[in-house]
Amino acid sequence: MELRAILAESESEGIEFKRSLSDLNRLVEEIAALANTRGGYLVVGVRDDGSVSGLDVRKNTSSFRWGNYNFL
Repeated sequence: MELRAILAESESEGIEFKRSLSDLNRLVEEIAALANTRGGYLVVGVRDDGSVSGLDVRKNTSSFRWGNYNFL
C-alpha cells in the first residue's frame, strides 16, 4: 500500500498514526499490538486525523534509539 493511500484511511486495527516518537512506552505498545494481530502500518509524523505534522528527526530519533534498548 502506498503512503498516500494509508494517509487517506482512518486509523484502524492495521493503521496507526503517531505525531511524534516522544511517548516510547505507547509506541512500543502499538508496535506489539500490530505484531500480535495481522500486522499493519505505523506512520510517525502524522496526526490522528491523517494530516502530516512532520517529524524533527534530529530531536526524535536519538531518544527513540535509546528507548529501543530499554524495551527490547
